[in-house]
Amino acid sequence: MAFKPLIGLSLLLLSEAAFSEIPSADQLVKPMKLSAETVERTKDLELAAQGKVVGVEQLITSPQFRARIDKHINGTASQLGIKGADSQKVLAGSNGPTFILFVSSSIPVETLRNYVNDLYRVDGIMVFRGMVGDESKMKPTIDFIRRLLVENTACTHSGCPVRKLKIAIDPARFAKHEVEQVPAGLIERSPSFEPNCNEGTKYQKVSETVVGDVSVEGMLKALDPKGSSAVVKTLLAKLEVKE
Repeated sequence: MAFKPLIGLSLLLLSEAAFSEIPSADQLVKPMKLSAETVERTKDLELAAQGKVVGVEQLITSPQFRARIDKHINGTASQLGIKGADSQKVLAGSNGPTFILFVSSSIPVETLRNYVNDLYRVDGIMVFRGMVGDESKMKPTIDFIRRLLVENTACTHSGCPVRKLKIAIDPARFAKHEVEQVPAGLIERSPSFEPNCNEGTKYQKVSETVVGDVSVEGMLKALDPKGSSAVVKTLLAKLEVKE
């Protein structure tokens, strides 16, 4: 980068007609001084931003914030018909390699329900990029997810049996894995959905990304065409177990 101004100046000197346009030494130094002041200002802004980031990280890792998150999880899970300790189990991270399916509410509900059944059997996770419908309201999203999880769609009361599947709204995961088309599936090592800023521990992808309107079984087989992955074999075996 430092050589670009010198190259530009050399081209300028080659033109006799442009001799009068060559800036003086004082004119060259002044912009450099302004640039130095700008750099110092930028450093100050960066330090201030870093301070704010640290403050946010301390906030979201505090017991008080964790309590608020737990309260929100329990409240949301209750509206979905999931109670007690099941709510923490459903929305917590996984302890091992996990199949993650990226989806959208634009996919037909019946197709998503089929995915729910398969993901439940392999202890997978379904991820949406954002809220459903009006992003300022939770109810449309909760109602939509309930339609996916309820075992019997004819059941409309609050105590209907539901599939205890992990579902997340995580636009950062879409961006990190560069998922532009859904449905898409991949495997992560011990995925975490805790609110933290350490992306290195949140997004540990251990497979390629498979994109296409195929079943979970089809995606898993596409991830391991040679049948050499122990992880994929384990997940496929879970799909074969009859409920």
